[in-house]
Amino acid sequence: MPLESTELICHFIDSILDDDAFASIPERIADFANTASVLIQTHANSLVQIDGAYGLSPDLLQKYEQYFWQRDVWKNIYEVRQFNFTVSSDDFITVSDFHETEIYRDLLRHEGDLSRCAGFISDLGDGERLIFGTHRTEAMGAFEPEVLDSLNRLADPLARMFQARRRLAAPRRSLAELVLDDQSDAILVVDSHGVPQFANACALRLMESANVISLRAGRISSPDPSIAASLRKLVTSTCKGHGGGDLRFPPPASGYRASVTPLPGAEAALACIRLRDEKAWATARANQAQSLHGLTAAETQLTEGLLGGLTPGDIANQRNVTMPTIRKQLRSIYAKTDVTGQAELLKLISGF
Repeated sequence: MPLESTELICHFIDSILDDDAFASIPERIADFANTASVLIQTHANSLVQIDGAYGLSPDLLQKYEQYFWQRDVWKNIYEVRQFNFTVSSDDFITVSDFHETEIYRDLLRHEGDLSRCAGFISDLGDGERLIFGTHRTEAMGAFEPEVLDSLNRLADPLARMFQARRRLAAPRRSLAELVLDDQSDAILVVDSHGVPQFANACALRLMESANVISLRAGRISSPDPSIAASLRKLVTSTCKGHGGGDLRFPPPASGYRASVTPLPGAEAALACIRLRDEKAWATARANQAQSLHGLTAAETQLTEGLLGGLTPGDIANQRNVTMPTIRKQLRSIYAKTDVTGQAELLKLISGF
């Protein structure tokens, strides 16, 4: 007979609105299934987030999130086989084989000899997956069939609770996310190891293309080893409190510039990377100026050229027009934007 899970499912329902009830879910499940620990994590766009844990030390969780999550044998097999129902690790790896893995030897053997896992994966939508695992020590023995059956009955309610919390939280997050996603700059927040904690829409697209930056072993990197090394060094220095800095990329990514600054007020040492495609940025800013100030197409092109570092003479030659024409367009731009000169114009347009 399966264990009675009704009370726990009711607790999931309470957790939709009650943050304290949500935080206690891992402990409640561990008690329910007679296990040593529980780990609940979500994955989206190659990023990992630990949403709940019980029976695992903060040090282990930090190491797992920064490095070992990609080396978790249980998680990797669950992902490959797409288990959307509760499965015991005894079905696909022996305890002795597991003891030979990196995650066991370098991490888990220090945490009570965790040797077995039962878990599942649920699709939360929008490319996000919930990965649930509960663990036993070797001395606790294998998972009983009735425990696996009962955990399986909890899989769908647990996933639905997460989906409900995401939907309720979305309006509170949407304004900040919309502002950041509307940026033409790629914005990433990374820890001292270069593991992304946040990425806006532009950053996600850039990492997906992997032309300039990419993810390697869960850390921010680049196909160009020199860029990867320079970025890693700057992030580490920034997280250690040595301020930030700028980084101009070599060809063929020479149109990109990175600015790395510390993120004050965070619980851990974090760095904010703002990666700019300078041509795309200049185009976006010029288009914003056109929309806000009613610039003509020619005036918008002139503004874009100035933002891109060209002189009025360069732009005249590039567009095959005379300097008097350029000066006339500049005077019109100054009047529309209420500035007195080129330096003030660039400061205004750049500050959008």
